[in-house]
Amino acid sequence: MNQQGQQPPTTSTSRAHDHLRPSRLNLLWWRIQQQRRAFVLSGVLLAVLAVLGLFIHHVALRGWHHHALAGHNLNHGLGSYSPIPVKRIVVRGQAITPLPAIMGCLHTHEGADMLAFSVEEARHCIDGLPFVAHTVVERHLPGTIIVTVTEHHPVALWQFKHHYRYINEDGALISERDLHALHLHDLTPRTLGDNGPAGPSVPLPLLVGAGANDDAGHIVQVLAAHPTINQHVRALVRVGQRRWNLELRSGTVVMLPEGHEDAAMARLELYQKRMALLDRPLKRVDMRLPDRMVLGLPPQTAAQAIDPAEATAPVPGANPASRSKPSSHRDPKPSARASAQPNQAKMAHKQEKPHHPAPPATGEAPQ
Repeated sequence: MNQQGQQPPTTSTSRAHDHLRPSRLNLLWWRIQQQRRAFVLSGVLLAVLAVLGLFIHHVALRGWHHHALAGHNLNHGLGSYSPIPVKRIVVRGQAITPLPAIMGCLHTHEGADMLAFSVEEARHCIDGLPFVAHTVVERHLPGTIIVTVTEHHPVALWQFKHHYRYINEDGALISERDLHALHLHDLTPRTLGDNGPAGPSVPLPLLVGAGANDDAGHIVQVLAAHPTINQHVRALVRVGQRRWNLELRSGTVVMLPEGHEDAAMARLELYQKRMALLDRPLKRVDMRLPDRMVLGLPPQTAAQAIDPAEATAPVPGANPASRSKPSSHRDPKPSARASAQPNQAKMAHKQEKPHHPAPPATGEAPQ
């Protein structure tokens, strides 16, 4: 309306717009159609989800039933299987460790279930036994158990400061627990066998002196390689913590060179075979020189002296030039040799002390 309160004139443009505008009834019907379409889509989506859920539930239920049936069959199979019996138990490397102690650590026996045997528990138990250094336990199907034992063998009896101690190949002392396990706590010279104290036995060498245990493995192996010498040896004495003397059962002392014990024993073994040197009443045999030896004679046997030419027999591997030279203890006058030998032996006897012989004529410092 204008200011005068009259209606504005209706134009043709406004009439056209009024004709294009939808009526209220049309708008209501359009809204109803939109809601119906939304409900239909929601119903279809819910139906699809319901079908999918039923399918997943069916598959899961079927799989669970399958696994349950498989587990039942497995339990039934395990419960009805026949055990694999132990047919044989093999123990290797055992020498001084009691066999019943090893068998007790296995916790099994012939005829028992093979799968119930624990390899780890058996190995740990055997490693804790006396004299056992390392153990390998193997289970071989269908019915064999193999036990391989590596032992610390007592190789010698060491006497130091009036005490006896068993030592192994490394020179380490055998513990009191291990000694009591084999009933060796008395610590007196005795024998140990390949199968324990009750089996075949061999004598353990006796080592004497400070530092004798440090070189025990080497000197015991060298002595064992010369059985002709070994049977005459009563003890091996360490001198100055660097070389060895052999004390024989006859009382003779054999002085070995430092670091060349094997070669010296080979020469001594040759002399024993040629002239029965170790069976003669000698006080000292000095073998510290590679091409000769010096003999010390007791005064009561000086008249029965060994011929120097026999004592200086050619040594295998020695320098011929050095053998051609007369040794320092040979008398250049054969006519006076017999009368001079008793006096020389008497003088040597006055100068000698046990285990500390006088130096040879070559000027070598005493060891």
